[in-house]
Amino acid sequence: MPPAIDILGMKFGRLLVLEKLAPNKHGKITWRCQCDCGSIIVAVGTSLRTGNVQSCGCLNKEVMKTRVRDKHPMWSGGTRHRPDGYVRIKADHPRSDSQGYVLEHIFVMEKTLGRPLNNGEVIHHCNGNTSDNRPENLMLFSSNTEHLKYHAQERKYARS
Repeated sequence: MPPAIDILGMKFGRLLVLEKLAPNKHGKITWRCQCDCGSIIVAVGTSLRTGNVQSCGCLNKEVMKTRVRDKHPMWSGGTRHRPDGYVRIKADHPRSDSQGYVLEHIFVMEKTLGRPLNNGEVIHHCNGNTSDNRPENLMLFSSNTEHLKYHAQERKYARS
């Protein structure tokens, strides 16, 4: 049997080799490795050197999630339309729901303002189309009271 190649301290994919361990039941030298995500795994040296093992499994999960999602017939590019016309988008956002979606008009307004919305602030769609989330179609009110006053003024001018 040839002598083991010392790979201590080397990096293979996302794995950093930390320690040489005893041979496995097949007589292969094993190594304790730490993945970039923080997980510790034990891998066979030849599998590391050939590239057959590159992470604790997190890399494969990320790749598969992207591939499956993008090819799925129901994938709409990260947007969903609610029955009331509002659009939700897939985003890493403090207001996102359990599935990772946030109302698009909130996302657009915060990006336009360059800050998160304050509690109580309300966004109004100027043309009444709740799926039209262009910045020029959105108006910000400091409270729902102000928003309701605006609608009352609109109704008053519509009657006259």
